[in-house]
Amino acid sequence: MQKRIVEGIQLPDKKQQNQLRKDVEQALQESIKDLAEHGGGPQAEDRFWKRLEHIAAKEPKNRIIYQHYQDISYFWQYTENWYSCYPPNLSEEEREKALAKVLPYQQGDFEGLFEALEGNPVTIRFLDPPLHEFVPTEEADIKKLADAQGKTVEEIKTIIDSLHEFNPMMGHRGCRLAVTYPEIAKMQTKAVIRAAINVQKKHPEWTVKPEIMIPLVCEVKELKFVKNVVVETADAEIAAAGVNLEYEVGTMIEIPRAALTADEIATEADFFCFGTNDLTQMTFGFSRDDAGKFLNAYYDTKIFENDPFAKLDQNGVGKLMETAIKLGKPVNPKLHVGICGEHGGDPSSVEFCHKIGLDYVSCSPFRVPIARLAAAQAAISQK
Repeated sequence: MQKRIVEGIQLPDKKQQNQLRKDVEQALQESIKDLAEHGGGPQAEDRFWKRLEHIAAKEPKNRIIYQHYQDISYFWQYTENWYSCYPPNLSEEEREKALAKVLPYQQGDFEGLFEALEGNPVTIRFLDPPLHEFVPTEEADIKKLADAQGKTVEEIKTIIDSLHEFNPMMGHRGCRLAVTYPEIAKMQTKAVIRAAINVQKKHPEWTVKPEIMIPLVCEVKELKFVKNVVVETADAEIAAAGVNLEYEVGTMIEIPRAALTADEIATEADFFCFGTNDLTQMTFGFSRDDAGKFLNAYYDTKIFENDPFAKLDQNGVGKLMETAIKLGKPVNPKLHVGICGEHGGDPSSVEFCHKIGLDYVSCSPFRVPIARLAAAQAAISQK
């Protein structure tokens, strides 16, 4: 990005051209350092533009850099968004210290899950929501956090502002959290494995086998990176406890690209789970939160017969699911496949899932009876 911007500047004098490139590169590097140390926001952007103005003031011909305003502005947005992913002045050690406080709560939750399922399979999805959903919004809560962290309220507000995104549901969430902050995946893995070990010791007659699910994968190298963190951490915990415990690492298929490259992803996944809420959203290009504003017009004009978020779109989303299964299973014959989302409680969707070879459906508790009945009917009709 930086190279493209700088090479886009053309001056007649070769010496001036090279000097301008160096000056712009220096301004960009200073801005990157500025963002890394202090976070984003209007003040950081103002300092960025002042650096460019200083360059332009050196030589009238340098004003040509403003002809590239859009490129530079885009670079600023890209740089600010990327570096805002890293809370200013928060070291890895500090993040790990904070996560250590969360670990017992996570472990307690997971122990409760394993107890409730009594040895039946338990799939645990790792953290998925965008980062801004984890920070306080009320003034009193922000003050408490500032006092706890030894920071000012303004510093905490700057960090909170830096975590907000233009499109958070397609932003810094899912496996991207574990790529930028591997310590999050480490903490969750420790919590899952320690919980499983404790419950297995308490109930030796059960077979506790955690299924760890990495969400929002779109590229096999993403999954491999996070899986390596999970496996290394899990194996260390199991060895330290001196026990035998099996576990699986799989992924959610909720991005169209993941479905289309399922043969690659299957080489690293023990299982697939179709996250049809997000897969529908990304396939249609609809925001699930905003689609209600216009979907009624689609029903009235007969463009849509059903709500695609309630009844699975078999022609589009379903085709992606079928493609993923056909690509993935030959590569990994042991791959087990399911669905997670509200579609798992819709009878026609359950029937379709059975037809294309899914092993299970998952849905919210109040829809479980309907899903069970639909699954039984689909099995009988196929016979």
